[in-house]
Order: sequence, then structure tokens, then C-alpha cells
Amino acid sequence: MPAHYIYYHHCSCRSTASSFRRAPRTHPRTAKYKPRCTRAAVRPLPSSAHAHARLDNPHRRARSSRSIIPMSPVRITDSTYVGVPETAAPPPGPIRFTAMEALWVVFPVLQHVLLYEGDDDMPPFDAILESLRSSLAATLGSFAPLAGKLVHLEETGDVGISCSASDGVRFVVAECDADIRRLAGDEEHDLRVLEALVPEVDMGRLPTALLAVQATRFEGGVAVGLTVHHGAADGRALWTFVEAWATACRGETPATTPCFDRSLVKMPAGDELARSVLRKFAPNLPSAALASSVFEDRKRLTRRTFTLDQGDIQRLKLRIVHLNESGGTPLPRPPSAFAAVVALAWT
Repeated sequence: MPAHYIYYHHCSCRSTASSFRRAPRTHPRTAKYKPRCTRAAVRPLPSSAHAHARLDNPHRRARSSRSIIPMSPVRITDSTYVGVPETAAPPPGPIRFTAMEALWVVFPVLQHVLLYEGDDDMPPFDAILESLRSSLAATLGSFAPLAGKLVHLEETGDVGISCSASDGVRFVVAECDADIRRLAGDEEHDLRVLEALVPEVDMGRLPTALLAVQATRFEGGVAVGLTVHHGAADGRALWTFVEAWATACRGETPATTPCFDRSLVKMPAGDELARSVLRKFAPNLPSAALASSVFEDRKRLTRRTFTLDQGDIQRLKLRIVHLNESGGTPLPRPPSAFAAVVALAWT
């Protein structure tokens, strides 16, 4: 089952640029890989890989969004919660944010979509759902804070993650009559459909959930979408979780588990520094709502697919090496696929 990746995100170019990585093979023993890669605010993928690019500059649009052919609507059919295993002991108290995390309390959420294009080996959708749910529960045993809630600790002015034995992650099930290959095609995309592939979570007021996931059945495949609070995870941390979830879904054991020990973070006057950051960037707690202008800006964005195969990536790397050598500044090592694609996207 070839895996495709959509980088659907509300954040700035800083976050977009850091988002290149492999799309995990979620379903056990069903993915068939083809060596293709992609460009422009997307990640190099190992498997028939297409991805969807967010073009932040409206003047760079390939064509007017009016030319987009609408797709069938996405219909939600079920919504449940996946709990943390009983064997996983929650942290004894709230995980208080440091100054580094306090910056992201009032910030757009992270949203990502993985597309899995079906083949003859694709299991029934109900079997996929069962595999996703059971492996998510197992993964939350190591990532229990993602099932918790972001809370405002009024007595101290801190913000932290509160965990309990009853915590869970909302798991939304949806369906769409459209062909999933349209979302991986080389065209401009229907933003309405992309938005519907990630679970809607109001994170504008504390306490709030930190993570929600959605599985959507398409004609010819499945989409898995995630919405996560930026204060709980940056891009790298989120993908550590997704990779662990994919590993569990394949019936394998994750190589590493995260550490949430706050005592390991040494910052001079750390508690007061975190509170001063909150006072500056989140002055209206427990409200963590974004300015309406942030969402107005999104209406000017367009999403379009650009596809580079393995040969294209290799030629990019060779050209970068040649340009540096001819300029008298040879590189100490060949560029990675990430560096090559970013260089092209930002040129």
C-alpha cells in the first residue's frame, strides 16, 4: 500500500521547512514502495511518494483556485476515544512547561495527513481501523502525555500537561466517495477536503486536548490525519510519535521511548522565566485563542502537488555538487535529499 504525505499546516515557513521526513508505513506488511520523491514544503518519501505543497505566496500560484474541481464531501461516521493502557502509570503531577515550550501555548496547531493508496493486498477498512486503534493504544503507553490535557495552573500561573488514568485520544472515523489518487495527483487541491481529513479540535481555551486522530476511507485507499497542540510537540517530536505508532501497527517494538523528566532541563530561574514568557505571549490565559487574522491569511493559500522521482533528486544533488566545485567551494559531503529539495523549493 503506497504511502503518500500531505503537509497540511497552519504555521510559518520555519515550521514548514523543518517538516521534511519519511512517511511511515502504518499498515503491517501492505505497503509496496516505489522510489519517488517530492518537492516544495513536503517530505521525501520512500513509497510511490507524492506530497502536497503549501505555497505561502499567493503570487506563485500555478493557476486560480477557481479551477479546482470540487471533490465529494467527507462524512464523519464515528468518534470514540482510545485510552492509555492500564499498565502505563501517568506522571505523578502536571508536566510544567519550560520557557521553551511556553512560547507555543498560543500558536496554530500542527495538522498532518498521510495517504495510503490501496492495492490488492489492502485489508478491509474495519481491519485497518482495529489495527490503528490497538496500535495507538499501545503507543500511548509510552506517550501518555499526548492523551492528557493542557491546563492553566492558576495558583502559580504556569501551564502544563495534566495526565490521569482516564485520559484518551479522540479517534474519528470518516468516509469520502472520492478517489484517493486525486489527492496525490499533480493538481491544485480542494482545501475544503484537506481540512476535513484532520480532526477538528478547538484548542483556543485551556484545558484542552492535545491530540486527535482521524481515519478516512476513500475509494482506493485510506487517509490518516492528526491534529496536535504545538505546545505538546514540535515537528520532530510529533514524528517520533507517528513513527512509534507505525512501528506498533506493524507489530514491531519501537527502538526508543521518550523521557518526560522535567528535572533534566536546567535553566537559571526557570520557573519564573517560563511565567514571564507566558505573560508576554499568552497574556489572556486560560484563553489561548489566536487572532482572527491568522485564519483569514489561510484563505489566500493554495495547495498543489509537485512530484520529483528518484532520478530528479539525484540530478539535483549532482548539480549542487557541481555548482559548489565550479565556484571554488566544494562541499565536505554530498547534500542530503532534504537539503537538495529545500534548495530547489527556496530558489
